[in-house]
Amino acid sequence: MPRIRSLKPEHKAHRKIGPLTDRQYRLWIGMVTESDDEGRLVADASQLRQLIINIGPGFMKSTLVSVMWPAWNWTRRPGWRALCGSYAYDLATRDSDKTRKVVTSEWYKRRFAQDWDLDPALNRLDHFRNTHLGERKALSVGGSATGFRGNCVIADDPINALDAMSKAKREECITWWDKAMSSRVNDPRKDAFVV
Repeated sequence: MPRIRSLKPEHKAHRKIGPLTDRQYRLWIGMVTESDDEGRLVADASQLRQLIINIGPGFMKSTLVSVMWPAWNWTRRPGWRALCGSYAYDLATRDSDKTRKVVTSEWYKRRFAQDWDLDPALNRLDHFRNTHLGERKALSVGGSATGFRGNCVIADDPINALDAMSKAKREECITWWDKAMSSRVNDPRKDAFVV
């Protein structure tokens, strides 16, 4: 049975993220707010285990999954840790910065009263932590993930569309996933992978 959650009109645009088209808004709000008891299309990371989102460009995949989802999870599970990778380090850090801007915004703090702050000892563009030990770490394909673990591994655009026809680039991406990222979750029985 789907669960429907109401959203206020201010979700349609936020100055930290940018405006959404009506098409983007309807698609993503529908996908995020409806879920079934088998764990399909869930918004609660504790239920989600494996998800592949495969739709065209311009539908806010990066904003929803790499920016808003980590921020949303911290409202319920402030100790939640995410490793967020992309084919380009610039994209991974761009989304990391957006998440950090969201969680430090007055808008977020007013709506989701939290008992944590960002930890000044680890508050970088590519890696930040809150005082409940929740973390968001930005990575790139081919970059080192050794030593880092999380409750979720997010691979947002793991290969550039221009490189998708290159066997060598595909192999590099597959090797990064199989050898580095597939073992980076804390508990493989409970934690999530999102591509």
